[in-house]
Amino acid sequence: MVVSNTTTLLYFSKLGRIDLLKNVYDSITITTEVLAELQYKDKIPAYEREIHTIQRAIAEKYIIVKEIKKMNKYGLDGGETSAISLCLELGDTVFLSDDKAARRTAQSVGLNVKGTLFILLKNVQQHKIDRTEFFQLLNSLILQGYYISAELYAQIVQKVRK
Repeated sequence: MVVSNTTTLLYFSKLGRIDLLKNVYDSITITTEVLAELQYKDKIPAYEREIHTIQRAIAEKYIIVKEIKKMNKYGLDGGETSAISLCLELGDTVFLSDDKAARRTAQSVGLNVKGTLFILLKNVQQHKIDRTEFFQLLNSLILQGYYISAELYAQIVQKVRK
């Protein structure tokens, strides 16, 4: 099972490419808190298309919304905390996040953490996208605010070119 916080879903929605997530995972689970964060972003006109994409994925039952039983305290925002809490409740899950603090916290409690770069690389490995499209998508994300260090970008270039 895969549980996501807000950021990864928003990045693929910004690209208009939820299909890239579908190529890797049969479904994604989010918490009601993550859904609330997404709906809050719906009030911002810049996110209207992205939220519509996510709402469609929920209607298609690709994205499943679950309530958590117990919210742990990690010092993160509600969406991230609830997603990590749900992962621990469900057991044997992947936590999707691009937030550095959330990723560190999730790893510290033993979760398998993946993010946007993993999904993009998986799509290249599965021949769902080619290298050119990979870099177009990555650069588009960067232009939309996705942060990647120069060092990591260089590592990714090497990995994709192999």
